[in-house]
Amino acid sequence: MPPRSEEHARSWLGSGFGYGKALDWRFVTGGPMELGPATVWGRLTIPLVEGEEMTPLERLAVFADSGNGVSFALDFATHVFVNVDLTISLFRAPEGEWTCMDAETVIGPSGRGLTRSTLYDETGQVGTATQTLFVAPR
Repeated sequence: MPPRSEEHARSWLGSGFGYGKALDWRFVTGGPMELGPATVWGRLTIPLVEGEEMTPLERLAVFADSGNGVSFALDFATHVFVNVDLTISLFRAPEGEWTCMDAETVIGPSGRGLTRSTLYDETGQVGTATQTLFVAPR
């Protein structure tokens, strides 16, 4: 996996935000403070339920919910964008701890957006995720 960058510690991922700190993030392209598409590897560092072993599918589902957060198209300081839903479509079962996401967010008219992510495990592509977004100025 790529090394963690210093930029990571200063971003929303490394701040006090629980979800951001619950994953180990490794950016290949883009970055946690950069507008635009991003490719990032990640893995959970804490269990979803204390004392329970997580499956690769559960790990992927948790990570897939961050497509909009890693490929944001508008500045967090000036806009809010909330995931209205998350759809994950897989053509094979994921394997292992690490998931990769190649994500891009587009903003349309009337306060709507869409994030599309291609999902991978360490052996290759496993499927896609989409997130519909509500977008508004802060």
